[in-house]
Formats: sequence, structure tokens, C-alpha cells
Amino acid sequence: MTTNPRWSRQTRLAEIGEAGQARIGAHQYELPSQLSTEEREAALLYTRRAGLKSPQKSSALNDPPCSEISEFSSHFHHSAPQALGCGAFIALRVLHEALKS
Repeated sequence: MTTNPRWSRQTRLAEIGEAGQARIGAHQYELPSQLSTEEREAALLYTRRAGLKSPQKSSALNDPPCSEISEFSSHFHHSAPQALGCGAFIALRVLHEALKS
């Protein structure tokens, strides 16, 4: 299997490898519906750059807002960095789900 050079750093990690990158590329996911536009854009940026395709849809489940799921959200004092941090946190959660599938 040949991997896109864009993800070569990820595939060199023992935790991911070629098989993990294949799982990331095939993973179907949803983003929480309560994300702000900025949070959603950040999550999409990070997930796409990691090799995930676009989400299937927004989840209508009772997903907690980022302030409740990230223990670090209180450290952000301005909305722009908080949105970026939230999006990154959501993207990491999606990647974790992809790798354990």
C-alpha cells in the first residue's frame, strides 16, 4: 500500500502506520450539531488534513458543548483561540474513534 506523502509522518508512527491511515481514510463520522461556525471550520480543517473525508452529517445527539468536554477550555480567554482549541479537540476525538475502529 502506498500512502499519500502528505500523511507520511503519521504512517511512520507505530500507533498509526499504513493500516491506521487506511482506517482514518475510510472512517465515517459526524460532528456535533452544537458547534459554532468557527469550531466546525477548525474541526473540518484538522480532520481533512489528517486524511478524513467530510463528515456524513451533523449529529443531532446530545453532544456536550466544547466547554464541557475539554478540561482546558477555561484557559482560553478569547473566542477565536477557544474555537480553534475546540475544533482541534473534536478532531482528535474523531481520529481516536477512527483508529480504534
